[in-house]
Amino acid sequence: MKKKVVLIQDNDHILDIMDKVLEEEGFEVTPSLTTEPLEKIDQIDPDVVVVDEHIQGDKKGTKVIEDLKKDPDTEELPAVLTSTSMDLPKKRINARQMIISKNLLTWIIWWT
Repeated sequence: MKKKVVLIQDNDHILDIMDKVLEEEGFEVTPSLTTEPLEKIDQIDPDVVVVDEHIQGDKKGTKVIEDLKKDPDTEELPAVLTSTSMDLPKKRINARQMIISKNLLTWIIWWT
């Protein structure tokens, strides 16, 4: 069974690249330029959420992850914060079992 990923990104080109890479690695991806998939997260039932820090709308990616961690239904759901800006290392969000390099174009995914 494929692992499911909700992928939220603010840049359609990066979203497309990340989507293709994840699918090639065997993941089932729900890609989006908005946080809309999070409204039906119980239906999607993802194994991980990957969200960009600078997403469209009034929330930052860190706030989206904070909200997920405050909700008893999603508090155990692994969440990964990504960004192409240099401020990402300042963010202290635990990303369980997924490592993404600074430039986002080269990345390694470990999932067991």
